[in-house]
Amino acid sequence: EGGKVGPDLNVPQNILGYRPEEQVRAYIRDPRTFRYSAMPPHPGLTAKDLDGLIAYFRVMGEHQHDPEGEK
Repeated sequence: EGGKVGPDLNVPQNILGYRPEEQVRAYIRDPRTFRYSAMPPHPGLTAKDLDGLIAYFRVMGEHQHDPEGEK
């Protein structure tokens, strides 16, 4: 779940459902190039690290938990 440091990337819609994968990778590396945010840049992530995160986002999209939707 997202919070004060970073946005929720899975609910109500998974980030890969509305953003191209390359844009998501670029956002993770430096979110401030897209919007002002408290989320820090991650310039040291390797392509393999980003591949792992993208794979994780895909799995998250298949197993969404929306605490706001349960009210």
